[in-house]
Amino acid sequence: MHATSRIRPCGTAAVLLTAMLAGLLSGCSGPKVADEKGEQTAAQRLTAGGFNLVHDDWAKVGYRLDWVGFPFIGEEEEDNPVTMVKAYDDLLIAQNRQSTVSAVETGNGQRRWTVQLAGPLTKFVGINRDASNPIPVIVSSESEVFMISAANGSMMSRERFARVVNTQPVLAGNLLIAGTSTGEVLAHYLGRNVKAWGFVTSAAFEANPVVVGDAVAAVSQAGDVLFLTASGGLAGRARVFEGLDTNPVTDNGMLFIAGRDRSVWGFDGTGYNIWRHRTSSPLMTQPTAHNGVLYVDIPGNGLTAFEGGTGKILWKAPNVNGTVIAARSGKLLVRKGQTITMVDPTHGDILERINTPGIVKIVFDKFDDGRMYLVNEHSNVAKMIPR
Repeated sequence: MHATSRIRPCGTAAVLLTAMLAGLLSGCSGPKVADEKGEQTAAQRLTAGGFNLVHDDWAKVGYRLDWVGFPFIGEEEEDNPVTMVKAYDDLLIAQNRQSTVSAVETGNGQRRWTVQLAGPLTKFVGINRDASNPIPVIVSSESEVFMISAANGSMMSRERFARVVNTQPVLAGNLLIAGTSTGEVLAHYLGRNVKAWGFVTSAAFEANPVVVGDAVAAVSQAGDVLFLTASGGLAGRARVFEGLDTNPVTDNGMLFIAGRDRSVWGFDGTGYNIWRHRTSSPLMTQPTAHNGVLYVDIPGNGLTAFEGGTGKILWKAPNVNGTVIAARSGKLLVRKGQTITMVDPTHGDILERINTPGIVKIVFDKFDDGRMYLVNEHSNVAKMIPR
């Protein structure tokens, strides 16, 4: 559907507690609700926007509440969940099921703008932003690219992909590179509205491509591992034995894959297989690579830390499951469902474990000691900052 974009005016929202509870907790300080009705009591902040945060628990993992914001007021949030969210230094960009995109200012939680790009049946695949030119917010559906002004939400351009894309695109300079269901890695030339190049293989791409050094790596559902240059040339090629239920990750010029073929793989930037670790089960949980270490949740072993360059197992944490999402004061934060576990990165010991009821998404603006953004089931956002 070719829909006309529109910008909605910001609304007003506040969730209030009783005066008695407000009086009990009015001595608390710090957090603010991003609302136009002014300052609220600390008791009201605790549950504003449907959040029910146990502040002592969040303190255990090194965070405290800064503000609560409302990206999608008037959008019937409970039936219209957030589908994508990205955190940048100045803005949090979120999109819901109705194809509405909202920009929230990270400093105070106020909505800067809201724009509806298409209808609820349109499939969107990614949000990108160029650090060297952060003015456009680039939102991609499976068939189109929308470039939106970060300042006011106005439409800067609208371009069409030459093929329907199936993955979150990678932004590489002025190219937006994504995989398709027809087995092609497609590069779209932003600003010219043309296909820059395509590389065709035998099977669909469902896992997101990643930048590895000077190349973009993509893994097909047949196990083809491609390393492509910015001009579409083949810099390297490899193969794993099945497709992926996770996305490949990269660190220090290497590509890591945790696949359905019961293997963890480490490749260099040319496709040379440096190491392989076999497992007893297919790998279904998203891995993380950071600072020379690959973290993979392996069934039966728990969270396992590999030395990235060699594949040597550094430790196993059989009582820890999930994906490493960030580090706080050097300690790993691992999320599985409604639980966050703080883990010692040296030995894998459990340091803290907290429950996060009602939280459906968690994103950070950077891996180490970043600002944390919680999205709840009402599509509202809480900003948590390092203590």
